[in-house]
Amino acid sequence: MQRRSSPFSYYAYILKGASIRQSHVQVRSDSHLPLLRNETATSVFDVAVLWILKRSSHEEAASYIHLDRKLNSNSKAQGSPVFKDLATTIVKRFEPSTCSVVLLVERAKNSQPFIVKLVDRRLGYRNYLKTSVPWTPELEGSLRQAVRKIQVGEVPDWFERIHDREKRSDQENWEDWMWEVSTWNRKLADYERELAAYCLLHRLQGNCIPRFFGVVHFPIPSDSPPPHPITDIVQGLTLEYIPGVSIEIFEPSVDVSVPEAEIISSKVLDTFRTIEAENCVLHNDIHIGNIVLRDAGRSPVIADFGRASVREPGCSDLGWRDNVEGGADTPFMRRVLRDPKYRVWKRTVTPFVIQDYCTPLEFNEYVESMSEDFVTTTFDKVLGTDWDRAREKVFQWWIKLGVRCRPNYDYD
Repeated sequence: MQRRSSPFSYYAYILKGASIRQSHVQVRSDSHLPLLRNETATSVFDVAVLWILKRSSHEEAASYIHLDRKLNSNSKAQGSPVFKDLATTIVKRFEPSTCSVVLLVERAKNSQPFIVKLVDRRLGYRNYLKTSVPWTPELEGSLRQAVRKIQVGEVPDWFERIHDREKRSDQENWEDWMWEVSTWNRKLADYERELAAYCLLHRLQGNCIPRFFGVVHFPIPSDSPPPHPITDIVQGLTLEYIPGVSIEIFEPSVDVSVPEAEIISSKVLDTFRTIEAENCVLHNDIHIGNIVLRDAGRSPVIADFGRASVREPGCSDLGWRDNVEGGADTPFMRRVLRDPKYRVWKRTVTPFVIQDYCTPLEFNEYVESMSEDFVTTTFDKVLGTDWDRAREKVFQWWIKLGVRCRPNYDYD
């Protein structure tokens, strides 16, 4: 394999849309930890399945991936289980690539499909602060050279110094390889947040969110030991494949009826409320592209937790509630579903309690902006007064008994 001129030929094949079919995965788990199956992990510490994808030569890169070497003590895989062979077929790459490379993969033994989501600093969105430095083989060579110098102590450890605002140099003086470390840190943080989110939301896996099966390491062949995680490993997740389509491809009143769009949008909001009720994760990346409707029943599934806000150990219920009230997913999603830019999925909005409206007139205007069938099922028109000493009675809208109201922090 020509590592210097094209060190990541496997990904070059993917980007060119080549037919990548047969791959080989090695998987193993210690006896007290679960092997890959359709069960969900009960906590982050129970996640045991570690998948290693590797390939040997340039010719085999597009067709076969196999285990050809172990990582030494400098690797992030230190202390991980030994692995067991598992043949797989890579079916396709999902486009467009965003922060991660997302592949649909099948197990050769039973054609069981699943998703492999690889967090690769070289592909997709790179550094959020400096996007003008694309990945190149030359940049990779500079990075590897810098890593070797850090490992032997020739230069200060940039992997530590980059987090120290006082000791690190100004950003305008950073070399390109230094920005590559920043890109890696940010993508790795997204990966770790998503991993934590799936583990914390284990009770919702297979329902509101995809099942999480395990983690992936994709080692990159190198002739410059000792290896380092930034240059020698691509990490990722294995997730349930949801047969369905993204909600963004539908247009209400064209692909789905307006009443059906209203039902779907209400289910989407209920799904976000269910996630919020777990009291540990906020999604934080709210757009309709992250909502998949299952083929069976068009129930919504929320994906992509790379930007999630995860409740830290020791965070009190009150402290976490402050986070939720300050930036809950539900109101943001409601705005998106009501936005004409996204084709207006949601036309009715759950009311606040009447006391949260400034005046009866404001409440009446809200009610009369809703659809007629929603008004009929949600409100009653009653004869009353605006204040105790009023002489005349007027018709006013009141919320029917038993109708759910939203809290005042759940504003649009």
